[in-house]
Amino acid sequence: MKKAAYCFLFIALLGSAACSIQTSAIRLAGAESRPQGDPGQVQVYLSEKDVPSEFSKMALVYAEEGFYLGSPSVGKLIERMKRKAAELGANGLILGGMERQLGVSGGGDEPASLTTDKIMKGLAIFIKK
Repeated sequence: MKKAAYCFLFIALLGSAACSIQTSAIRLAGAESRPQGDPGQVQVYLSEKDVPSEFSKMALVYAEEGFYLGSPSVGKLIERMKRKAAELGANGLILGGMERQLGVSGGGDEPASLTTDKIMKGLAIFIKK
């Protein structure tokens, strides 16, 4: 019984260590610079029409999560995108599309393995209150 529990714990830790999330942003031309904000204050919207008031577009934001074990987490991607948007001074994030890319890692002396990357896109905005 203990052996099975340790095995499960090892696989869970390995699975969480085998994925990573990278974020990036491309500031839009003419976007106003703003001081860094709090990710907890960034509101998430599904479309531009859901934003309650006038806003300005600041940057395209991307989050990429590579997986080798385990299942993908959309919530983690959104949290990382909120963090990146806040770094740019945004107080809103309009979610865009999501893609999955399949790839192969390893080769040569290493055994090849299939990888799945999940990429989420969004638009960082500043909502005028």
